[in-house]
Amino acid sequence: MFLLSFVLLVLTILGACTPYIPVYPPTYTPPPPPSYTPTIGPTFTPIFTPTSTPTFTPTPASTLAKWTIMVYIDGDNNLEPEAIGDLNEMEVVGSTSNVNIVAQVDRITGHDATNGDWTGTRRYYVTKDYDPYTINSTLIQDLGEVNMGSPQTLINFASWAINNYPAEHYALIIWNHGGGFRKKSSYLLSRDIAVDDTSNDSITMSELSYALSSIKNYLGKNIDLLGMDACLMSMIEVAYEIKDYANVMVSSEQNEPFDGWPYNRFLARLVANPNMNAKTLGTNIVNDYIAYYQGTETVVLSAVDLTKIESLANAASNFALAVMNDTLSSASSYINDAYDAEYYGGDDSSFVDLYSFMNLVVNDPYVYSSQVKTWANNVMTGVTDAVIQKGSTYIGDHHGLSVYFPYNEYIDSRYLLTKFAQNTYWDEMLRALGF
Repeated sequence: MFLLSFVLLVLTILGACTPYIPVYPPTYTPPPPPSYTPTIGPTFTPIFTPTSTPTFTPTPASTLAKWTIMVYIDGDNNLEPEAIGDLNEMEVVGSTSNVNIVAQVDRITGHDATNGDWTGTRRYYVTKDYDPYTINSTLIQDLGEVNMGSPQTLINFASWAINNYPAEHYALIIWNHGGGFRKKSSYLLSRDIAVDDTSNDSITMSELSYALSSIKNYLGKNIDLLGMDACLMSMIEVAYEIKDYANVMVSSEQNEPFDGWPYNRFLARLVANPNMNAKTLGTNIVNDYIAYYQGTETVVLSAVDLTKIESLANAASNFALAVMNDTLSSASSYINDAYDAEYYGGDDSSFVDLYSFMNLVVNDPYVYSSQVKTWANNVMTGVTDAVIQKGSTYIGDHHGLSVYFPYNEYIDSRYLLTKFAQNTYWDEMLRALGF
């Protein structure tokens, strides 16, 4: 009986104790990344108070001019002498019954004492004369001092010009310092566009988008051509910001000389053939600019079809996503390719030619991902499709559009405010590469 009880006790203990079997966590398999679907970024809330614009009443087609060229000349800075010079260039051609040339000009003290040395802001209907030094055009309005760095000022000028000088086609040219999507502390590397020294203000990319949206709503259609006679504005980020409000963009990947565009040359072509479309006008601006500086300055300029930018942004985003998923290549391969690409901005090398960068990736033997190279080729095709005309006065790998790739810095916080960063994986790729 004692033996039976002992056996039963042992069996009970053994039945209650299961051997230890270690449990390991499952192997982690990351979920596939989502396919790129553009989303709308946060609504921009302007820091200024918009004012109402007059009601626009379309003019009968029989009385319309073919073109109205609206030039927003912000000479309220060290470019004041060139502002006077370019207005005189416009007067070499002057307005006609088919081409209206109107300008809003802001000046400042201390840089140019000619033409009465006035310092406020004036609106001119540009008329033809042969005096290269004196402004003889019709003064339409003297506005006093206004802030040309405010988007509302740009809206007011464009709506005034559209209302008073109606045409079948409109070109808006913003004349001033520029610098892509951002503003740095160094004056000569000012970012944004339309720097107004008196008001210590400039138009940011989100403010430019807001202004152009308002102008489009007032006009009822896209502006035919948006020109930026300013440094460093031909970026995919800038093009993406304004793609819904203009059809053609003319701008430079590189810094521009203070003299800017040769207005007498391309305006003479327009007056001689006012039936040209926006792509032809953009092509002429590029060709005349390059010819003007050939042999004297290192410049580039391009005309871009903004209707192709959405597709190009999709390709760039998918390239970025493929880089993030590349487990075969090192981050240094991509960084070295970006740093070897054509770059712009002098000592700030963070703006690189988009096509040049992609081409280096495609031909890099240390980039092993076929998916990355496929999307890089697609980006190159997209750039070629989008760029109507490009030109340069010096040998380089210029293709018309640059992109932000940080050089010896972390990602600029303002970059994250751009629509391109918000709606693509480009900024996520930069972070994945260590920026």
